[in-house]
Amino acid sequence: MVPGLLLADAGEVSVAGNRITPTACENLAFMGSLYGLRGNELQRPIVEVLEIVGLADRAEDRIEEYSGGMKRRINIGSGCCIGRRC
Repeated sequence: MVPGLLLADAGEVSVAGNRITPTACENLAFMGSLYGLRGNELQRPIVEVLEIVGLADRAEDRIEEYSGGMKRRINIGSGCCIGRRC
């Protein structure tokens, strides 16, 4: 639920009092941080993944607004590229 791939059945996710409604960029940044990527080392693959999966124009949209296919493309991109630094 934190990266926005699953919808909450009830309640909401918040960190430090801020409601979490992740965008595609935030989702990919979260995944990259799990691999220890930071700063420019993280930004380059985010841009690349969004271009590869055809969602660069929707980078700042909330994941919950994506269609099922768009969510799958973000998942595939983050799994295939972010961790491997494509």
